[in-house]
Amino acid sequence: MAGRYPNFSDLAAGRPIAILGLGLTGCAVAKFFQGHGIAFTAYDQNPMAGGGDIALESTFAPDGSEVVVHSPGLLHSPWLNRARELGCLCLGELDLAQLFLSNPTIAVTGTAGKTSTVTMLSAVLGHAGQRHSLTGNLGRALTSAIGELGADPGRWNLCEVSSFQANGLQYFSPDHVLWTNFGENHGDVHPTPEDYFLSKWRLLELCRGAAFVGEGIPDQARRFGRVLPHPVRVCPRWEGARHCDALALAHQRENFSLVRALALAIGLDGPAIGAALEEFCPPPYRLFRPTVVGNLELWNDSKATSSLAVRRALEHVARPGSQLLWISCGSPKGESWENFLPIVRAVDRVLCFGGVGERIAELAGPQKATLLADGEELFPLLRSLARGPGSCGPAVALFSPGFASFDSFAGYAERGRWFDGGVARLLE
Repeated sequence: MAGRYPNFSDLAAGRPIAILGLGLTGCAVAKFFQGHGIAFTAYDQNPMAGGGDIALESTFAPDGSEVVVHSPGLLHSPWLNRARELGCLCLGELDLAQLFLSNPTIAVTGTAGKTSTVTMLSAVLGHAGQRHSLTGNLGRALTSAIGELGADPGRWNLCEVSSFQANGLQYFSPDHVLWTNFGENHGDVHPTPEDYFLSKWRLLELCRGAAFVGEGIPDQARRFGRVLPHPVRVCPRWEGARHCDALALAHQRENFSLVRALALAIGLDGPAIGAALEEFCPPPYRLFRPTVVGNLELWNDSKATSSLAVRRALEHVARPGSQLLWISCGSPKGESWENFLPIVRAVDRVLCFGGVGERIAELAGPQKATLLADGEELFPLLRSLARGPGSCGPAVALFSPGFASFDSFAGYAERGRWFDGGVARLLE
């Protein structure tokens, strides 16, 4: 157990730990406790949570525990609020894991580009022979990697951190932080844009070494009355040699500027960084290459779940002389609808469906919007636009939903595969 943090046994005081929520992180915490003989009680109102492998309670009794470990999605739940009122020590999963680890840690956050930046940094570290594990918001809970990291203290913990995970952190203290950008998002959980910003800001406060931020972060800090702490380095978008196709994208060059700055700071040399990028491929369902069907370029950017991500995508795919079509769907995340007005104004046509379909169609207006009953109506329409009697001429169709996928899909990856499958049928 890491010596610079409190002893977990002392914090727990021998009483069962309460685990709130049995999603991915809650299950990882429960399995870690089971493997180490730590008593716990798990709580979730979904009787199927945890897959039935972990006993759970549906009514929370906080007076039975000194320590509460909560899932990221329960930041403002009545259960967690009650635990705080009773004076329980409330830990996020990253805080809990930190009590058992001493590995060097790089935390990556931002409204858009987190996963791309983590993937790019992983390629650079791997090419340089730097041992590392990918954890956090990527889909692997840090708790589940404690054994792997603890057995190799020199191994980097490369952790993607969402605002949900960063909110209220106490013990998680990364050696370095990369913060890509900031745009309004997650209003369903963060009551104000400032609350959302300060969740990410917490990582800078806890960072034990140098942090690197995108060029837009200082303006956002001033907006909320904050001054960047020392040492934080602002990294303008990289405009040097483009080492691979992926760096043709403006937002990937912004991500690369952070990766390059950190890599140099930890002693890697420039040529090695460039060579590593020859092996880099952006994560699935981020912009990379289009599929061409007749008159249409079709781009799959399913991972875009905010207006900022959509705007970045539009900047890249727009072509002089080609119509621009935006395909949107999903469920709201609390972001202001006004943020999508510049998007509908910038495109020639909007194709929308799902939970946000009616609202997006209203924003775009009847002259631009086509509201579809469901996603399966999309592909026949695209076929006719590409090469049917109603062909629209040269056009770019961008599937960059701008919203969460959970109204119809298990996640953005399933949504991306669905779109790929529909496009493949258009090629038949």
